[in-house]
Order: sequence, then structure tokens, then C-alpha cells
Amino acid sequence: MDSLPPYHLEKVHSNISIVEGMSVSLPCYASISRRASAVDLDILWKKGEKKVYQHYNNIITYGPGFENRVSLSPELALLGNNSLTVNKTQFSDEGEYQCFFNTPKENGHPDSVSLTVTVPSHISIVEGMSISLPCYGNIGRGASAVDLDILWKKSEKLVYQLYNNIITYGPGFENRASLSPELALLGNNSLTINQTQFSDEGEYQCFFNSPKENGYPDSVSLTVTVPVSKPNASVAHNEYPCTILCTVERGTGVTLSWYREGEERPFVTSPVHSAPHLDMTQAVDKGGIYTCEVKNAVNNATSAPITVGGHCKGSNTGMIVGIVGFLLFLFIVAVLLWRKKKCVPLSETLRDQHHRSRGEVEVDVEEEEEEVVLACHPPC
Repeated sequence: MDSLPPYHLEKVHSNISIVEGMSVSLPCYASISRRASAVDLDILWKKGEKKVYQHYNNIITYGPGFENRVSLSPELALLGNNSLTVNKTQFSDEGEYQCFFNTPKENGHPDSVSLTVTVPSHISIVEGMSISLPCYGNIGRGASAVDLDILWKKSEKLVYQLYNNIITYGPGFENRASLSPELALLGNNSLTINQTQFSDEGEYQCFFNSPKENGYPDSVSLTVTVPVSKPNASVAHNEYPCTILCTVERGTGVTLSWYREGEERPFVTSPVHSAPHLDMTQAVDKGGIYTCEVKNAVNNATSAPITVGGHCKGSNTGMIVGIVGFLLFLFIVAVLLWRKKKCVPLSETLRDQHHRSRGEVEVDVEEEEEEVVLACHPPC
């Protein structure tokens, strides 16, 4: 057998989807002569009718817009694998691709590959970095730079406009927002924002041509994450019950945690909040050294340690006094109840009792009317 047959044919996908900015491999397999060397390779990739990449006589040529972004492996090509790698995919890369090999040209397998490039509509960036907000639209083949009419808005407010070769900026975006007229003529109206700020966060829309048409995607949501600054820890109240305070001036999506020296885990953590001027007060009942840690998805930072005195532990004196007082109260009540049970009613005076003991039973009406008294033994 003089040639190598295509391999892995049953695993070839002819429809591929990729997120813009990622790399992708477009499959192509062919029967290559066993005696071929790198200089014999003749491989051509086309998108529609336009050249994308060609390897011929050890010379590589690129189609417009694919310079230094596409490649294939001559070593694998000699084994029948002519797959093309496209790096940093762009929305404009979307379309139908075909691979040809040998002279005269033969179709590789599969006959064609369809590439779909998905543009993200939600983008996150760290404050201070640069970001490109995607927007694509068909400007028109015969257009020149003076014909460009591109408008970017954020929540109905002007961000950037290019019209009749004149650039107009929205407030706060002066000399920070830009786009490439050369790329715009190719349908790429993406906006670059340099030195992003937290105030840049929001919903953006792109329009082009007159009358205005919406670009793709319809809108782009930008989230700006602000790194946390170093927190400040202090003792807010230095008498029992003591409280400590942690404050942080900058950061989005921040959690604050208090650590006690000698303990691996925080003894309290706040819910997620965003600065500026974020603080957390915490009561403590134990002396020691404390630190506050703040963190978000970007970074974390720890405060300088603070010392809480032993007096913040509090005292049990109040509890003891309360218990003793309660027990004393119960004792007094018990004594009173006991003495009450020892008391007996008398309807006669002690003198009457003495007379009865001598057999003299005389009851005086006036004595009967005497007030009944209680006599206790011992007397109350």
C-alpha cells in the first residue's frame, strides 16, 4: 500500500461551536503517500472561497485576518492528519471551512467543517485592567473610514461615538474608550476600555450605520471587581463587655472574618458586602490577640494584630450575689412558715387559764368579749 488512509474518521465532527477568544482545531484527514516528506506537503485551507492557510514547498502563507493565528503540524500531516488550529478565535472566524491536499487538489475528510463562534454577553474584569466589549455588524463592503457611524451607550448614556471621522466621548470615558476603524470596516465594532473603574460596571449597547442598527450581541453586561484594601482593626470598647471593630475602605463582594491567636478557624464571619466604608463590630469575652481578614474573588488582606485585655473576660460576682440573695430569700420564707405553724389561738387570758387550773370556772362577759390573741410557744 503506497499511501496512509485517513484515521479516526468515525470521531470526526463537522459542526463545531467555540466561545470567542478560545482556540479550536478544525479536523481534516487525508491519504498521504508513505514516501512523502515535509517538502512534499501541499495543504490548503479555505473559508468559503477565501484562503485561510496554505503549506506548500515548506512555505506557509496566510489569508487576511488569520496571520499568525492558524497553524498545523507537518509531522501529523505526514500521518494523514491535516487538522488546522485557530488561536484566539474571533466572531469573524465563523463560517464554513474546507481542507484540500495534494496536487491536483483532493478533498479531505470531512468535506467541510462548520464553525460557530459564540460571543459572551457577560464579562467580568478586575478594576484597573483593560477590557474589550464585543460588537459585530455588517458595515458594508464599499464603506471607508469616513462612512463609519458607530455609537456605544451605557444605560442610555453616551460612552463613545465615531461619526464622520470625529470621536465624541461620554463623561468619564475621555481618552479611555476606543475602537479600531480598520476592524470596524471588517465588521468588528468592539470597544476597548482602558483603566477600568468600578463606575464602568453596567449594561452596554452598540449601534452602527444610519439609521441605527443593533450590533451583535444586543447588549453586554460588564462586572468590575474591586480588590480589597488592607483592613483596620481596633478595640471599640475597652470595658466589659468589650467590642472590637474591623473596617475596610475598598472592595466588592467582601467577607470579613475575626481570628483569635492560636485558633485556625475564624470565630465569626460576616455576610458578603461591598465597600466603601464597610465595617463589622464584634463583642468578645476573652482576652488575647485578634486579627481581621478581608477577602473577595480577587485577593485577601489581613489587619495588624490588636490586643484585648484579660478584663474583657468578665466576672461571675454578679451571678454569685444573685444566687446567694435568692437562697437567703427562700430561707426567710421557710422560717416564717415554720413559726406560723407553731402558733395556737386562745380565747382566754393567761389568768383565766390559771383560774381553771384551780377549779374556778367563772367566765366574765367582759372577758368573753376580749380580743382573741395568738400565743406562740415560744411567744411570737
